[in-house]
Amino acid sequence: MLFDKEIILLQKEKVYDKEEALEELAQCFKNEGLVTDEFISGVLNREKEFPTGLYVNDVGVAIPHTDSDKVRSSQIGFMSLKHPVDFQAMDGSEEIIPVQLIFMLGLKEAHEQLDILQKLMGLIQKKSVLDELLDCSNKADYLNIIKSEELI
Repeated sequence: MLFDKEIILLQKEKVYDKEEALEELAQCFKNEGLVTDEFISGVLNREKEFPTGLYVNDVGVAIPHTDSDKVRSSQIGFMSLKHPVDFQAMDGSEEIIPVQLIFMLGLKEAHEQLDILQKLMGLIQKKSVLDELLDCSNKADYLNIIKSEELI
């Protein structure tokens, strides 16, 4: 359900900053009709106010999202980058996190957010899973990783 549209962008090379990464991934949600016209700007604005960069097991991860009123149908998108882009740390510090893995949440129901965030946090705590995601180069392998971690 959360991955049925397969918004999965792997090993992206020509992404030069977080805004470009977020816009490209959010545009995929829009192209599938999953979100409103305000979704892209909502994600970008929320990222400025409430940064989502995390440094876990030597890997930079970001989990951008926006308010549920900008979502028509729940979905999780994923992007892996060959070269990291800078995100501000989630903890509110000025620390810059070099992010290579982005999980974008488009959740219709606010109550879904806590459950999904807990599952994602469990997933990114596992170094072996992060390494698999960094190396992953096709959608089938990505979906198998996500399935094995019980996200779907």
